Amino acid sequence: MNSNKEKTLEIFKKCREKPKSPFEESDFLNGISGMHTFLFGHPFRCSKYNKFIRKIELEFNICFADENLKKLYPLDEFLTLIEKLQKNKAISIEAVQKNIAKKPNYSTDKAIAFAGVLCSFNAFLFDVDTVFTPSFFIIILGIRFLLKIKNKNYYTNLLKKIQAV
Repeated sequence: MNSNKEKTLEIFKKCREKPKSPFEESDFLNGISGMHTFLFGHPFRCSKYNKFIRKIELEFNICFADENLKKLYPLDEFLTLIEKLQKNKAISIEAVQKNIAKKPNYSTDKAIAFAGVLCSFNAFLFDVDTVFTPSFFIIILGIRFLLKIKNKNYYTNLLKKIQAV
């Protein structure tokens, strides 16, 4: 467990805004900027927290279930969770498979596409000669689509890595 603690703290320090600033072990995960928004919003809004979790998953060949990620763990509890997931690969495999099987939520994409259509229609209606408006929305939708593919590929590769151990 001691080596797990050293590796975890090393990754933790790399993912923080101020790597050398002090932190409380009892409030360990709050040391990564944006954790509080993770609890109330989408996890990708907190890139530092997400980056930390992904590095931990890859380092220890585990996968956290969504319910495990909604709590601010003290360091000792977090290490215990890592150890539990390392000992029982089935939990990690199940979490990865759930993440792979998750149907993407396209409601935001639909709203962006609808806004793009409205803006394009207004540009046409008022004879505004601009290519920027539709292009802007197409680029945003393309980026969101690529991020969803990247996320699915991450979990597919993580599953292979967990099963190889």
